[in-house]
Amino acid sequence: MKKLLFLVAAVILGTNVSNAQSDYTFAAGLGLDLFSGVTLVGPSAKYFFAEEHAGQAELMFESGLTTLTALYEYHGDISGADGLQWFAGAGPSILFFGEGIGTEIALRPIVEFRL
Repeated sequence: MKKLLFLVAAVILGTNVSNAQSDYTFAAGLGLDLFSGVTLVGPSAKYFFAEEHAGQAELMFESGLTTLTALYEYHGDISGADGLQWFAGAGPSILFFGEGIGTEIALRPIVEFRL
């Protein structure tokens, strides 16, 4: 229940922030990543190198797991849908498992649509 309330709050906050944003070069905030029953939370930052090209870095934490991710993202507008945008990209993630379990490297894709 606690995770569900946190997820709802993050979605509401993220929706308000994305609607209120204007052109920016750098942004930092709290990242939330849900996969395979694990909820990762931690600092996230994005920097635009050019209008359509951005880099994003995240350091996420969960009990017994820490991830470090660096993503390249390409941003674009959807023609015929005023204000609707998309971005897609990928990058490496390093997963550090606790208690001597080990480390893994993964390729992380990302795709998103925004209003």
